[in-house]
Amino acid sequence: MEPQTPMECSDISAALHVNEKELRSIFRHCSDLVFRPLKVNTASPILLVYTEGLTNTESLEQVIALYITRDDPGLFSQYKKVYRLAETVSKILEGNTALFMEGHPYALLADFGETKQRAIDEPSNEASIRGPKEGFTESLKTNLSMIRRKLKTPSLKFEAFQTGKSPIRGWP
Repeated sequence: MEPQTPMECSDISAALHVNEKELRSIFRHCSDLVFRPLKVNTASPILLVYTEGLTNTESLEQVIALYITRDDPGLFSQYKKVYRLAETVSKILEGNTALFMEGHPYALLADFGETKQRAIDEPSNEASIRGPKEGFTESLKTNLSMIRRKLKTPSLKFEAFQTGKSPIRGWP
């Protein structure tokens, strides 16, 4: 039997900042992971963690709007509770959104699956006899999400950075 890594052994903390620090460490240099802290007047702070391109942000925004207007923690009762960090990381990489609330030692998982921008078809100029029949599109976000769907590991890193300067004055 192989020894377990610290992530596989660790439980989710009731302290929101501890969970955020742990997840930011695991997903360091992953530009496709989104950490979205929210604080509503009297409600406990929450943290949403999801993979950009695998999550339908419109559906997520609707749930957030309901949370803000209702100020009702019971709104999330239909979502799955997960107490282990490793399972949470795995589900985030599968396209689920993890919701952490201050004072709760678990994450709530919701499936807000992303809808495709256009169908991903076999490339017409690169016929393949064996293997998947998928080709990259014009959208970088879609391309990264295709790779993330196949390789569901926090070891896969997408780091965004800018090279060069724009020839147009006033642009970054």
